[in-house]
Amino acid sequence: MGVVWLFEPVLRSLDIQPAVLNQALPYLRTLNWGTLPLLLYFVFRRYLHGMNLAKPVDVSRWCQPTLLNLIGNWALVLWAPGFRAMGTVGSDGPRAARAFICPVYC
Repeated sequence: MGVVWLFEPVLRSLDIQPAVLNQALPYLRTLNWGTLPLLLYFVFRRYLHGMNLAKPVDVSRWCQPTLLNLIGNWALVLWAPGFRAMGTVGSDGPRAARAFICPVYC
């Protein structure tokens, strides 16, 4: 996660168009929030595999967070009633939420 925070000054020093940079930096900040929960999910999943305690993840448990991600992307990127369109930042918000849900749900 710290490496992503260090990318911000590096990206600012490169010759990147300001319009692209204004979209990329908030997206990277939002993307960073889902990194630690996803890493913990992978670590605990591998630990359970090593102890022969892991249960297979059925398709329904994998599809439900993905479906929530899809609905969240529709609501936050394209605008749904009751939400405001958030663009690139909105596209990663549901993915970061999915990273928090998967370790608990799967």
